[in-house]
Amino acid sequence: MIMKKRMLRMSAGVLAGLCVLAGCTWVLSRTLGTHETLYQGKSLDYWSMQLTNRDAAASNQAVAVLYSDIIPHLTNQMVSDTNDSALRVALIDKLNMLPGIQMEFVGAEQRRVQAVMDLAAFGPRAKPAVPILLKLLKDRSSKEIVKAVPKALKQIDPEAAAKARAAH
Repeated sequence: MIMKKRMLRMSAGVLAGLCVLAGCTWVLSRTLGTHETLYQGKSLDYWSMQLTNRDAAASNQAVAVLYSDIIPHLTNQMVSDTNDSALRVALIDKLNMLPGIQMEFVGAEQRRVQAVMDLAAFGPRAKPAVPILLKLLKDRSSKEIVKAVPKALKQIDPEAAAKARAAH
């Protein structure tokens, strides 16, 4: 009788441990990967489409979100998002080895380049980002950024792009 109780408690403990392990794995798999950034609950593509909406209210709201949320976020990402946590990268690599788990991860340099390209897609409306883009031309730590910025400048502010090209 005592042996049965002991086995039952051990089995319950093992089962509880497995549940905790599975729960932690699930939470990590949902939080560590790269996720699409939402602005006021909507995607970048949504706001981009709203900029050309015939409905003035929708278009005006998109312009407001562009200037208050999107451009500040993307410029901050270009400047500040320079490192990836070694622990985060290691956890993602290990979790991706488990069956049924496949997390996408985009490295810091690719996120920065994507931010530059996202700004470029807004064309002249992204002019408030030009001073930061011009500073990034001097950033020799990333060849990819230095290649992406002139293309973005050309789409956002051709005059600034020409001046930057002449200065270099």
